[in-house]
Amino acid sequence: MTFVFKLFATCVAVFQLSCFFLVGFLFHRTWQWMAGFCIAVLITYACWFYGRAEATLKTVKSVLANFFDTPSNWTLEEVDIAPLIPENVRQRLFFKRPLQSIMKDRVIKPIRAFVVRYSKPPFPAQLKAYSNADGTGMIFLRDKPEDFTVLEMFKLYHELGHLSQMGTILEQEVYASFYRRCYTMAAIIPTLYFEWWIVPLSLIYVLQQAYRDIIMKVRIELYADSFAIEAIAQTGSLPQLLADLQEYYAEESKSMLTTTSKQLATREKFEYLLLSRERQSLFSWAKRRLAKNKPFPPVGMSIIGPGNILMSLLFMYLAARHAIFPGWWFFLLLGAMFLILAWFGNEILQDTPMLQNRLDGIATSPS
Repeated sequence: MTFVFKLFATCVAVFQLSCFFLVGFLFHRTWQWMAGFCIAVLITYACWFYGRAEATLKTVKSVLANFFDTPSNWTLEEVDIAPLIPENVRQRLFFKRPLQSIMKDRVIKPIRAFVVRYSKPPFPAQLKAYSNADGTGMIFLRDKPEDFTVLEMFKLYHELGHLSQMGTILEQEVYASFYRRCYTMAAIIPTLYFEWWIVPLSLIYVLQQAYRDIIMKVRIELYADSFAIEAIAQTGSLPQLLADLQEYYAEESKSMLTTTSKQLATREKFEYLLLSRERQSLFSWAKRRLAKNKPFPPVGMSIIGPGNILMSLLFMYLAARHAIFPGWWFFLLLGAMFLILAWFGNEILQDTPMLQNRLDGIATSPS
């Protein structure tokens, strides 16, 4: 029953535009609303496809530009981190990529790790991971993982959490949700009777989505933390880790909050404060399970929140009471919205495989 409810809530929250037209059809009983529903489903899937493609292309370009195509003062040494990955999290890291079904002759190594050796400053302050839903995920380290402390292993597993299947889904959702909400408002507003409350409603929707962007960033980091805790628990080093984390994040929080406003924006501070609160809840949960000697189950992360569901319900109410299908020109608008997304997505898809193959085939970096 819980699964059914979660599935229903996810569909309502993600398919806001489709739910709007479906309710419109149920109340108005005209074929135009059903046709709008069908096009809205296509638009929602196109947003997801385009968001995933854009996230993948951005990742590939960033890796090539930052580590392989730019003259630098470093060398890269590839290391094998597969033996360090516990069995309880291995399956979520080595998942099948969507493009593998299209490019069957392509051999993908799900994760590649490199130690970055700098010859002179500036040196990198931390690890860096690049998630890739359609190809090889990359992680760059400062030292070989065999020499890592428990806290450094936590950071390694945290970055691997970003490369996991759920980690890549959360990263894609940041891009896909942006296009979904833009197209949702562009399609819904023309159907509403023009009244004074349309303007504040639009403003509330924009603010709610801006807040959701912050929440998504927090969820991405929180999922990576939970992934790392689950992996560390398998190694038996969790008691030491929780003690180290309390001291580490206390120092980090002190440093963050004393940063001047010119160096750090108010939004970034808010994100960090929210993340700190959620991290404390996660660590307290881990301590309770450790004290009771309970196993650590796989931790998931939802891509939706109460705000998404409330807005979807509001749109459904508007479809029933305050909307009318504008006319034939509206079909042209919906069709154009879908074709634009499909065209841009296809353009990205044309560039991605070539860059992916190049990235997958890199053996060593230039000195």
